[in-house]
Amino acid sequence: MTMDIFDLLLQDLKTLFEVRVFINGKVDMQKSLYFMKELGYKVPFDFRWSKLGPYSYELANIIERLTMQGYLEYSGRYEIVDKNFRFVKPTDSSRMSGFFSEMEKVWNRNNFNQVDFIECAASLHFIYKNSREKRKSEIIDKLVSLKPDRMPSFEPLIEDAWNFLREQGLVA
Repeated sequence: MTMDIFDLLLQDLKTLFEVRVFINGKVDMQKSLYFMKELGYKVPFDFRWSKLGPYSYELANIIERLTMQGYLEYSGRYEIVDKNFRFVKPTDSSRMSGFFSEMEKVWNRNNFNQVDFIECAASLHFIYKNSREKRKSEIIDKLVSLKPDRMPSFEPLIEDAWNFLREQGLVA
């Protein structure tokens, strides 16, 4: 039996919320699912560059629909409504659990804004993945040119975000 996009997303969300418990808003949701896909999970959406980095319009629409249908609660942060996920089986979350656990250590150690950090890391990764140039300095220069308005928030995060991505094997 094959799963449709809706079923796959429910499974992804069940897995994600087992690891994260809650998601800090729409940017965090997009970037968390972006990283899930990059970690090898079957996230059924394509991400493209947007003003907030990697973004899927289709994902945003379905998340909005799931919220309106009562699968998710949104009050500035997302939480799943357990009763609506009781028949959804999560996938193995060990790779993702380690990834977000390490990310949380970076947040806590440096007192970083979590959403800014995940946006910065996802943006760096997306640029790296979609660029012929793989040098850190070139990727950061590209980030600066694409998101000049975000640089006051990103400047203190960039080095730690890059090192985190390198430690996770997502950049060289």
